[in-house]
Formats: sequence, structure tokens, C-alpha cells
Amino acid sequence: MPTLIKLFVFLFIWVMIANCARMRSPLIEKDSVFYPVLYPQYFPKEIARVEKILKYHPDPSIRAMAHLQLVLLNTNYRNPNPDYIRALEELKAYIALDPDGGKTEEVQNLLALLREIEKVVKENEEMKGNIRLLTEQNQQIKKTIQDLKDLELQIEEKRRKNR
Repeated sequence: MPTLIKLFVFLFIWVMIANCARMRSPLIEKDSVFYPVLYPQYFPKEIARVEKILKYHPDPSIRAMAHLQLVLLNTNYRNPNPDYIRALEELKAYIALDPDGGKTEEVQNLLALLREIEKVVKENEEMKGNIRLLTEQNQQIKKTIQDLKDLELQIEEKRRKNR
């Protein structure tokens, strides 16, 4: 009988310790309305975890929520490497899997913001390309100017010799 009591107490203590350890996850700082707020260094791990759910879970509703979680992870202000284009792709996938959820005002607002960000990113890339092209042209013009200056010096030198 005392052994049974010891066993029961041991199991009770073990369950309590296990629950406390699970509650104090190092990944999560505190609860958030949208998604648990993660420390920046844990975003890649959490994104990989959600991607596994997305890839292997048989339930389409769970996969839809995984797409939404990826949207929130990729746009989170604490994420050291946010990926807004990927977030837009994930949001479109979420809307395709859950059309009713995609009609909510929050999702539509997020969709509009991400589309605008996508547009700005494309414009930015285009401008970077233009800057590279203009920089190359500028270097070519500088070289041409230097060549002309050198030629002018050579002509001036020949004039002096001919006098």
C-alpha cells in the first residue's frame, strides 16, 4: 500500500512538472491576439514547424490555418527577415482553402496591404535596375570624358611641338 501511494505521488509530481515545462516554452514570450509573440531568433524554427503542418496534415481546415499562420509569421514586426511577397502567396492560398474566412474584413485589409507592398517592392526592384543602368552609363560617360581630356592633352602637346 505505501508503494502505491508513493507511485501516485510520483506520477502526480511528474505530471505537474511536465505541465510547467510545457507552459514555459522558450519560443513564446506571451500570448497575442493574432499569433504568439516569438523572440526574433525563433521565427525560422516556427515557420519550419508550420510548413511541416502545411505539408503533412491531412485536414484541409488545418492546412488553411497553417497558411494564415505563415502570413502572420512572415509579416510580424519582430521577424528579422519578413517576407511580404511570400505572405501574400500564403494569404491567397488561405483564401482559396477557406473562402468564408477570406471574406472577413481583417483578411481583406491584409490582402490589400500585401498587394500594395508587392507593388512597391516591384517598383523598387525596377528602380534598382534603372540605377544600375544609369550607374553603368555614368561610368561610361566619365571614361569618355577622361579619354577626351587625354586626347586634348595629346593634341595640345603636338601643337607645342609643331610651333
